[in-house]
Amino acid sequence: ARVRTQLRLKQANDALKQVAATDRLNLAEALKDLRESHAQLQKNAEELQIANEGLLQFVRIASHDLREPLNTVVQFIGLVQDDHGTVLPDDARHYLKLVHNAGEHMRTLLDDVVRYARLQNGETEPPTPVALAPLMAELCDALAAQLNATGAQLEIGELPQVVGHASLLSQLFQNLVTNALKFVPPGSVPRIEITAQTDGGMATISVRDNGIGISAEGQARLFQPFARLNLRREFEGTGLGLAISRQIAEAHGGTIGVRSQPGEGSTFEVRLPLG
Repeated sequence: ARVRTQLRLKQANDALKQVAATDRLNLAEALKDLRESHAQLQKNAEELQIANEGLLQFVRIASHDLREPLNTVVQFIGLVQDDHGTVLPDDARHYLKLVHNAGEHMRTLLDDVVRYARLQNGETEPPTPVALAPLMAELCDALAAQLNATGAQLEIGELPQVVGHASLLSQLFQNLVTNALKFVPPGSVPRIEITAQTDGGMATISVRDNGIGISAEGQARLFQPFARLNLRREFEGTGLGLAISRQIAEAHGGTIGVRSQPGEGSTFEVRLPLG
């Protein structure tokens, strides 16, 4: 019995040694593959960093070089409209208005592209406490013309203080409010309600509207760059506003999401760290 036991132990030990040797070989191969993958990933990351810096530089240069002649076109069209609009035929005034609107749209697109590229590159100032109540008050002043033109009803509840960058947060909420003013059924008066809740060191700011709503398919690509869910002839826009808003929220360590049904309006929820 002892001999049989010793033989079985010897056989088991030999089998374990064989398995261990095979495992060591497999582990060595896996480590080799892992080192090669890590080196390739590091190389790809360096190449992407170089490409990203080059893209950002190109965007800055292109924006500046395009902005100068574009500003000239827009300004001189404005002068023609102001000085000679009354003596021009109706069709000429209409054509000038189309050119002026196209120039303004191009200028907005350039600004949005530059903002998006800078956010992608992580170009932000150190965060500071930001009181959202005065920020929203300033935003209402900036959008006063649109609010009056649409007869919009805007209700703002009590808002907390968060940590971030005032200029970027103003851009984020301006995008949301502007969309709420824009994407409404024809003949409807926009109604916008901004409220906030706090939980676990985070603030959730909700921007609710009575707009046209968004389908489930549209929500899946809503925050992608240049995503357009509606025809341009129906609703103007560059397709970058919500992509920039997402980048701003994520740059603050937060998130942005939407709850919506077609024809029932939308509620955008922005989560930001409390100040």
